[in-house]
Formats: sequence, structure tokens, C-alpha cells
Amino acid sequence: MSMLLWIPLLGSTVVLAAGLALPAIFPFLFFAGIWGTSFPHTFAGFTRNDLRTARGTAKALLIYGGVLIPLLLLRTGYDLRSLFTLYFFWQQLHYARQAYGICKRETGLAQMGALDSGIFVAIQLTGALTALSRGPHAFFGYALSNPVPFSLSPLAGTFLIAALAALQLSLRPAKTRAHLLTHSVLVLSAFVWNSRFIEGWLALNLFHNVQYLVLMIRDHGGPKTLTLPALLTLVLYQLNQRFPLTLFLISLNFTHYIWDGLIWRNKPRDHPPRAASFALNFFK
Repeated sequence: MSMLLWIPLLGSTVVLAAGLALPAIFPFLFFAGIWGTSFPHTFAGFTRNDLRTARGTAKALLIYGGVLIPLLLLRTGYDLRSLFTLYFFWQQLHYARQAYGICKRETGLAQMGALDSGIFVAIQLTGALTALSRGPHAFFGYALSNPVPFSLSPLAGTFLIAALAALQLSLRPAKTRAHLLTHSVLVLSAFVWNSRFIEGWLALNLFHNVQYLVLMIRDHGGPKTLTLPALLTLVLYQLNQRFPLTLFLISLNFTHYIWDGLIWRNKPRDHPPRAASFALNFFK
């Protein structure tokens, strides 16, 4: 199994098991997950060697401003529950897109396309809707509830995810199996078979973050490539201790989702500068 699968899988399994078995330590796990992996992973997407250029920085700031300014203008009358619901579902899409992108990249299957991507997304959303059918759940202090006019039981969620995985496995060679099964079992364990929503969410979040950090270390310069993301995270943490940065942090994550979405659209095994070229030329 690739290190992009077994290392994050081990971490998320340990966190989920510890959070469920020892609820008293969950606040520590949550803090360590967010500030130890989530924000470093977000900053790593902007500071990787192939994208850290003046032009790349300008593009990222342009996207960030395009997200942040409308939120600041609407902040007095905007319902943050709606914003956090959007945040949650966009995040689930982002998780699925990375799982699909890494599968495509690691297997070298250029013919993987919209159907394959759709299956990864459908598995993720099926798990999320199954979890929210038990809701409402608290997500960063705001209630999330099922936004669709039907509910999914754990049995129905399991059946749908198994059917989607079987369909994809029937269409693709065996080398995709580890990526798809890991994705499916994670979603099932975190959202479908587990009734503790926030512990399951943290396990998925940790898998996603650690997977990207391992990718950065492996392909973009070793551990030292995470030095700048770690320093930026420390600065952000200190600022967040002193000022209310909720909308700024959400905008940072939304920008990250857009930015990484451009990168993951590349052909598998593209050389990093080609990935940068695609992302930076997207708005031409």
C-alpha cells in the first residue's frame, strides 16, 4: 500500500479510536488536528515550490479577496449556520476530489474521468447525508441538519456506498482498488457506522490533511517544505487568539478548495511545473 494511503489511514484510525474510547481527550485531539495538520496542509497548497511565485501569489490573493470581500460585506445580516453548511459540503467535495486526484495520479490512469470522479464524490456525499440524517450535529458550534427531503439509514448508506464502489471496481483495473476501498471504508467508518459525528469528521479531516502533507514531503522537497506552512500556521494561531477571524479563516479554506481544485484537474503524473502552469493560467 502506498505511503499516501497507509500513513494517513493509520493516523485517522488512531484518532477515531481514541476519540471514541476516551471522550475526555477529544478537545486535545481536535485542537491538534486543526492546528497541527489542517492549517499547515492548507498553507502547503499555496507554498509548494512549483506555485510559490509572484504571479501565483497574486492569483491566490485574487481568489481570496473574491471570497472574503462579499462575506465581510454581508457579515451583519448573514446567517452563519448557512455559511457553515456550505463550508461542510464544499469540504466534503474537496475531500473526494483529492481522493480521486491521488488515485488518478498514483495509478497513472489518464482515462479516469467524470464517472470515476462522480463515484468518489457520491460515496463522500452519501456518507455525509447518512450522518446528517441522525442530526442535527454541531459543526464548529453551528448546527448542521440534513438539507435534503429524505433520510438515509446506516443500512441504506452502506448499501449505496458498496454499490458505488462495486460499480467503479468493475470499470477499472485492480491497481485502483486500494484507493477506492480506503476511501469507501473511511467514509463508512466515520459517517455511516459511527454515531459520533464530530469524531468521525475529525478522522476524515485528519486523513485528508496528512495525505497532502505526506505528498508534499515526498514530492516537493522533503520535510523542509513544511517549514513555511508551519510558521504561517503559528502566526495565524497567534492572530486568532487576539482577533475574531472566523470569516477570514473560512475564506482561507474556501480559497484553498478552489486552488486545489485547479491543481487536481491535471493529468496523472504531470511534472510539478506543468501543474503550476495549469493552475496559474486557468484565469487567462
